[in-house]
Amino acid sequence: MAIVIAITNNKGGVGKTTTTLNIGGALSMLGKKVLLIDLDTQANLSSCFGLSTNQESHVGNFILKEIEFKDVMIKGDEMDLIPSSKFLIESEEKIASKTRREDMLKVRLNSIKEQYDYVLIDCPPNLGLLTINAVFASNYYIAPIEAGTFSYLGIGELINKMNELNEYGAGIKLLGIMIIKYHEKMRDTMKKTIITSIKNSLGLNVFNNYVRVDGNLDKSQLKRMSIFKYSPNSNAAIDYLGITNEILGKL
Repeated sequence: MAIVIAITNNKGGVGKTTTTLNIGGALSMLGKKVLLIDLDTQANLSSCFGLSTNQESHVGNFILKEIEFKDVMIKGDEMDLIPSSKFLIESEEKIASKTRREDMLKVRLNSIKEQYDYVLIDCPPNLGLLTINAVFASNYYIAPIEAGTFSYLGIGELINKMNELNEYGAGIKLLGIMIIKYHEKMRDTMKKTIITSIKNSLGLNVFNNYVRVDGNLDKSQLKRMSIFKYSPNSNAAIDYLGITNEILGKL
């Protein structure tokens, strides 16, 4: 039975898609069977599989039982995908009118979880209905944040929201806060100040491995593959593998 992990942060541009793709790639490289779900209407994760934002068959259809899993799933070289689409906005409106609307994705995933070891959900940059569906469907969540001053301040709001949803039956646990875009060439004093501030604020929930700034990440996504297929010896590959091993050690 698959472990379901939501990659979420209510702030945009913090590497959720990159993290979903590359933790998935690391798990696949380690012999795990992985399904990715793109819940963001921008469909950036789907574009990494060579898909357009005009997908007629997408995750919204799947949630609403308008399409079967076998007809919406995209099989990739490393892992499988349930894609998103700009039309997901229309599906979200339909979902909002349903009873038990918050756990519709969970119900749908229950029928396919035995096919995978891990399901990773790329969440939209908000705490709306689609993210809430991801929360109710997931066992754990990971929150990526940039290694920048005050970048961690919104995480408290995210954690509070998750705790609130747990009071309504979500049952999701924080797996870790992941620091990305870490500048090795930053002055040592500044690096220490930023990391110390993040750890003082968030404690033991911060992963020990950080993802360093690496241009290979953008290049790998343009080539529609994880960093492990594009540049397996790069800093980013080393860093994402380190984080993935931390994840496996916690589960």
